Amino acid sequence: MSVPFNEVPGSSPVPDVDSLMQRVRAGVADKLARGVYSGADLEEVCRSEHELCRGGKTSQAAADDIARLHAAWDPLGPHVFTSHRGGVGKLVVVAKQWLRRLALPVASVTFARQTEFNGAVARLLTAASRGVQSLEEGNAALRCRLDEMERRNRELLARCETLQAAVRSLQSRVDRDGME
Repeated sequence: MSVPFNEVPGSSPVPDVDSLMQRVRAGVADKLARGVYSGADLEEVCRSEHELCRGGKTSQAAADDIARLHAAWDPLGPHVFTSHRGGVGKLVVVAKQWLRRLALPVASVTFARQTEFNGAVARLLTAASRGVQSLEEGNAALRCRLDEMERRNRELLARCETLQAAVRSLQSRVDRDGME
């Protein structure tokens, strides 16, 4: 029987991610207002995070591990013997091949469950990595859309400020004309 995370003795309660993110955003906004962070700093952080999510070293390392798992999931699969010895090397390789053929029937019974397990793990990880990849692609598309919306929002805010200045100017003219 498993115990929920927040009921495990000695563990801390599950954090409220939304409130944490609100606090982080408020802190960043405060530091922006005080000049600790610049807009360029935030853009650099976003760019770095975007590059990491799009396929940085972490994604490549995971892909390499999955490829290695697919190549070696069967402990009894094909194996190439080599030797670093000179003339005796060929004899050593032949002896290793002969011993492997001799031990293969016993080893196949011994490693049957491990082979099934390794195959299942390889298939599950491949399926999971494809799911993660599609999520990353969707996330990248959403980031691009968000960037475009933020750009458009900045344009609209600038236009609103221009319009407000024009309205204030007109209002002051109306107030002056009304006094005359």
